[in-house]
Amino acid sequence: GKGFVRYRIGIGQKPYPRTDLAAYVLSKFKGMELQLFESRISRYVSDIELIVDKGVVTAMNLVNRHYKPAT
Repeated sequence: GKGFVRYRIGIGQKPYPRTDLAAYVLSKFKGMELQLFESRISRYVSDIELIVDKGVVTAMNLVNRHYKPAT
């Protein structure tokens, strides 16, 4: 809602079309997902610290400028 900052971490596509979207989004990380999340957690923390220290707009510009999506 208004007054809150949302920091999103992309989860990718559902593994199967019939998978319930809510169940998929709210499920625990498994296997490679968990390893990827754990390898990036320090970056996520740094991003959130930047939001607190510099404000949302500045942090968003800095973080998005350095982020390169996985291909």
